[in-house]
Amino acid sequence: MASRHRVRSPCIQIIKTATIPAKLCKRESTKQFHNSKIKFPLVFKKVRPPTRKLKTTYKASRPNLFV
Repeated sequence: MASRHRVRSPCIQIIKTATIPAKLCKRESTKQFHNSKIKFPLVFKKVRPPTRKLKTTYKASRPNLFV
């Protein structure tokens, strides 16, 4: 429900879906995504090992999420 309402998934009934042009869009929260040059920041970039040989299942230290 795109965080506009608080409801559990079994209670949702989809009545109709349609693709509409940008000029017929009414909600301001949806209109902000019509820009074709929109960019989103990378919040968390996962550091991967350079080779598969260096990949380990368990690490000796906790991951640093504040990169």
